Parts: sequence; C-alpha cells; structure tokens
Amino acid sequence: MSTKNSDKLAMIFSVAGARQRMPPLTRPRLVTRPTR
Repeated sequence: MSTKNSDKLAMIFSVAGARQRMPPLTRPRLVTRPTR
C-alpha cells in the first residue's frame, strides 16, 4: 500500500542522486521528464 509509494520515491531519489553526479549533459533529461 504505502510501501509501493515509498519504494517509488526511493527509486526516484536514487536516480536523481546518480543523475546529479553525472555530467550536466544528461541532466536536462531529468528536467524534461514529467514528475508524476
């Protein structure tokens, strides 16, 4: 129930963290992607 949402959030945060460490070349994709 709530675990699913938490898991999704954790995944998003993990991806965001990995993306931030990456070069600014791959950063724009995060901005253009819808935050649903």
